[in-house]
This record gives sequence, structure tokens and C-alpha cells, in this order.
Amino acid sequence: MNAIMKELVAAAKEHGGSIPFSDYANICLYGSGGYYRSCRKRIGSDGDFFTSVSLKHKVFGELVEAAAKSILKSEGADPNEFEFVEIGAEGDNLMIPETFALRYGDAISLPSNCILISNELLDARPFSRFEFKCGKWNEVYVNVEESNKQILLDECLCPASRNDEALIQKYFPRASVEGFKLEISRDAMALFEHICSLDWRGLLIFADYFRHAAEISELPSGTARTYSSHREGGDFTLSPGECDITYSPCSDIFEDIARKHAFANIGTLTHEAFFVKYSSEKIRDIISLPGAFAPRKRELCQLLSPAQMGAAFRVLFALRL
Repeated sequence: MNAIMKELVAAAKEHGGSIPFSDYANICLYGSGGYYRSCRKRIGSDGDFFTSVSLKHKVFGELVEAAAKSILKSEGADPNEFEFVEIGAEGDNLMIPETFALRYGDAISLPSNCILISNELLDARPFSRFEFKCGKWNEVYVNVEESNKQILLDECLCPASRNDEALIQKYFPRASVEGFKLEISRDAMALFEHICSLDWRGLLIFADYFRHAAEISELPSGTARTYSSHREGGDFTLSPGECDITYSPCSDIFEDIARKHAFANIGTLTHEAFFVKYSSEKIRDIISLPGAFAPRKRELCQLLSPAQMGAAFRVLFALRL
């Protein structure tokens, strides 16, 4: 029995044989030997998925840096007075070279004047899954059963808590349809709330698989998925700890958290819309490079094209000065 299975069995024994999906995901992703705790290759052609930061010529970081400076200047602030900090950095793969980085497990301490950036931080946090069945919202649990020296995993439903029901009704009132599935990460919400509650001023730029509540309310199968060797899947109990488990965060929830903590100029745009609006000079510089197939031009197209990363990824931004 490997370390992941031992943790799952121990957790299930403490809770009568089954655990909330969020606990299951937490163990699979961050437990001893979990997906994000192992030394496995996760990002790149020989990993499980690509990210904007993993692209070879680092155009994404250039666009983020240019956008941050543009936004601050438009509000009459001097970008040189703010320090870039990346939270959730993956190893040495930084958005902007030599930026101060906060990685998994680091205490979050931010300079008083800060440009806080992240890429796919919130979708990497454990999340809960819900299903509307028999006229009510239910939370997905995972049964963990030992049988003939094997560990059997299967999903079951338990009534959702009043707090979760209230949250669902607030953001997804149209989703109360038989069989509809939803994902919400209380863990990601708590992390974002903590970040916003700290005493700092400046700009927040988070890139992720954000979707607006209205969009999620049109996706009855939910957004939860696995990634392994660049293949998307939906069997969450297959090979625990060996694949990424992720979802699409609801941008409305995180915008409201930022608003609660006195951030303003809050919005969520696609890569394409955000960078065209706020990084136009940098885009023009890259387009002006010689050679129709220059590598940095091709990378720019990959980031902006709606058929590639331009629409799949969104940027949530918020300002507090």
C-alpha cells in the first residue's frame, strides 16, 4: 500500500469510511507522495500539461509585466515603487525572471507596495464537488474500503451543508436542475481571502481557468477533470496521486472577495482581451520583430489565439491604492 492509499484509509477510518471529495483531492494532490509533492515532471511536452509560464520564450511574463505597469500608470502610480511577487510558482519556472517567489508551504508575507501575480494557483487547490439530485444539492464523498488486501474507491452523495447550499444559491441559482454538477473550492477561497486581507497596496493579477458564474451555470457536467500525459479525464478515483485533479474557479466569487477587502477596478478577461487592452505596446514590439515565423511571434499567437490559450485562460485583476 503506497503513501497515498495509507492516508486515504486513515482519513476514511476517522470519518466512518468515507471522506468529502475535497479531502480526497487534498490527499491526492498534497498528501505524502501526492501529485504536487512528488518529483514527477508535471509541466511541458514530457509532463501532464502545458501552462502559459512553461512556454519556452517567456512571452507570457513579458505581457504580464507590461500590463501591470500599464494599469498602475493609468491610475497615476509609479510602477517602480512596487515589487513583483509571484505566488504559487512551480520550481524555478518563474513568470518574470528573478521575481521574488512564494511556493507551496511558504508563509505568505507581502511587501507594502506589491504587484502580486500568479498562474494557475487557485485551480490547483482542493475543491468540493456537488450534484443536484432528488430536488436538493448533495456533496460528493469518496468511499474508501479495504477488501481482500485491495483498496476500493467509489463515490457517493451526502446532503450538502446549509453554508454550501447558500453559496450555490447565491452564485448558481439556475443550476438547481436534476443531475447538475458543480465545483467550489473553499480552500481556494480561504487562500484568496487571506491574501486580500493582508496589509498591502498595489495590483493583483491572477491567471487561471476562470469562468463566470453564468458560464458555469450552462455546464451541467461540471468543470472537474484530471490531466495525465496531456489527456483529459473524468475518473477521479483512478490512480490517486498519479494525475492532476483540477476545476475551473468561479471568477465572480473571487471578485467579490477582492471587493470586500477594498480592491477596485476589478475584472476578469480572457488572455486575449486582457493583454490586447493592457499590453498593447509589448505586443506591438513583438509583432515588429523580423521574420514571419520568429519564435516569440509564434508564442504570442499561442497566448492570444482564441483557438489556443487566448480564450481558455482568463486573467482576474484588482487594484488597491
